Amino acid sequence: MELVLEYSIAIFEKDRQKRDYLRRKVSASGYTPVCFENEGMCLENLRLIKPTAVLFEPNSVDTATRLLHLISIINKDLPVLFYSKQKKIKKYIKDIKLTKVSVVDEAFEEKIHQTITEENDREIKIKQVVIGSSSDISKIKKIIPVIGASNEPVLIQGEPGVGKELIARAIINVSGKKDDYSIKVDASQITRRNMENDLFCFIKDESDGNKTDGDGNCSILLDNFEKLEKDAQAELLLLAESLNNAEKENTRKKNGFRFISTASGNIEQLIRNDDFRKDLYYRLGVLKIYVPPLRKRIEDITDLADYFALKFSLSQNKTYYKLPEYIQQMFVEYHWPGNVQELSNIVKRLVVNEDEASIVNYINKLCNVKKKPFASKKKLIGEYFDEINEVKKNIMGKKDIHLKEISEEISSKTEIKLLSHALYKTNWNRKKAAEMLKISYKALLNKIKIYKLDLT
Repeated sequence: MELVLEYSIAIFEKDRQKRDYLRRKVSASGYTPVCFENEGMCLENLRLIKPTAVLFEPNSVDTATRLLHLISIINKDLPVLFYSKQKKIKKYIKDIKLTKVSVVDEAFEEKIHQTITEENDREIKIKQVVIGSSSDISKIKKIIPVIGASNEPVLIQGEPGVGKELIARAIINVSGKKDDYSIKVDASQITRRNMENDLFCFIKDESDGNKTDGDGNCSILLDNFEKLEKDAQAELLLLAESLNNAEKENTRKKNGFRFISTASGNIEQLIRNDDFRKDLYYRLGVLKIYVPPLRKRIEDITDLADYFALKFSLSQNKTYYKLPEYIQQMFVEYHWPGNVQELSNIVKRLVVNEDEASIVNYINKLCNVKKKPFASKKKLIGEYFDEINEVKKNIMGKKDIHLKEISEEISSKTEIKLLSHALYKTNWNRKKAAEMLKISYKALLNKIKIYKLDLT
């Protein structure tokens, strides 16, 4: 996981007043300050945030030497700024003659620009990234560039709050054209009349080149696709077909258009109930992405929590808030009905209010309702023998005994119970569960898939 911050400076300073002073100086120089009050925390997060430079205030030459060594291990090309008025520190930096290392004092801004290579367009921004290392998210990350290069309509499905719009934005961002842009439309608010008045007129203006002079494509983000009124569905289908034909004929086409739709509901069920047009579903769902709920990708929770903690620390202009381990553990145990959006909201409350007690109470109540007691190892072994006794009863009096079938049945039932036990004990940390069961991580994933084990 990484949070790429363009034109940012990581600051480590224990003293709050000095830290605030450095924060103001860095901001005035046109860079985004990322503050840490703990040296280890700062070094640990350098790989995550990939800053433009790092800023310390060493209290001795030995400290400066040690920090330079540690930073060089992480990133040997990372510029280092030492804020110091000590003559010994200044002499030390001068003597080592490293171009990427300098001392800043009163001439703060000038020194920063000398040490860091300047870019022409220094727009401070956080790049949009898809966070997660689970197999499902890894697959989505791989197909985003492929889908981004295509002009085909995309349908992104998943429960509310899983991050469908973020993936839609990521697809637009990797399209490769600097003039690409997008508009967002809430399908639940579209009627046949306002579609004709608003969306049709917008597309006509764009097609005639009245609004842009570039050659970029316009992506229409259609949110809540499944909530589109039945009358408006027919109009949207006609619009999509006409845009498709215009592209094929290449007439009156200055800008291209592509629909990227998101849906939380079950469109297939709506089609079966005759509440949604099948032809529109297939027209705007040429390429499909399914985003699984957070409870089915437990391994992404800590990455997402760390990402949000850093993101909101930055947006609130606060020192980086490190989530305590016991909070992280509670996050893993929680079932997240509101998915990534709920996690984002909770971490934001933690960063802003720093009120861990209320979050703990909130999660505890919900976890106690959801969490189920599980069998001990002793009970599991007892259940194994119960299975054998049941088999004895079933085969009594039978002429043909299929040993292979019976063995496979007992083995499967026992494996399911042992797998479920290990996953429960490790809060669905698959790596730890594999170690507990003395099998490979890949073997565990295969068994979870074969037995269709689920957290819910």
